Amino acid sequence: MRGYIYEVTTEINNVGFMDESDFYSLVGVEADYFEDAEYEDDKVKDYLESWEKYGAETGMEEKDDGEEIPWIIFNRNARRNFFKKRFDEMKAVAESITLDEFSTDKVSTLKSLIIDNYSNAVYFNSCFYAEDDFIRMAEAGRKYYIGHVVYMG
Repeated sequence: MRGYIYEVTTEINNVGFMDESDFYSLVGVEADYFEDAEYEDDKVKDYLESWEKYGAETGMEEKDDGEEIPWIIFNRNARRNFFKKRFDEMKAVAESITLDEFSTDKVSTLKSLIIDNYSNAVYFNSCFYAEDDFIRMAEAGRKYYIGHVVYMG
């Protein structure tokens, strides 16, 4: 299992449109297959709770049609807490790596600590991002709405 893709948007009325078919062109590239997540509400709840532990603010807001949509606000501390463990690991690896190791596949460990391309992802404004990339580019203090969830296998 690679993880999940979370539909994310800054416009509350633009959530709920993503589904597995948006990723068929990525089969064999990002994952072996994609399927709409079972128990989607639970996946979103777990995702928000994990970010609350890092210090992000979360909540619910009502769309024009009355549907409740979850949101998240990333802040500096949430980002720092999210990346802290890997940052410390990356520093340790970088300090101990030799030139010979650096010139071989050992550098892949460093790369995966900087950006984990084999875990969750975000579908933001119809673009696929590794979660790490999205978190780094997300505006601190801005509200991001969470929609559908797709499983990457």
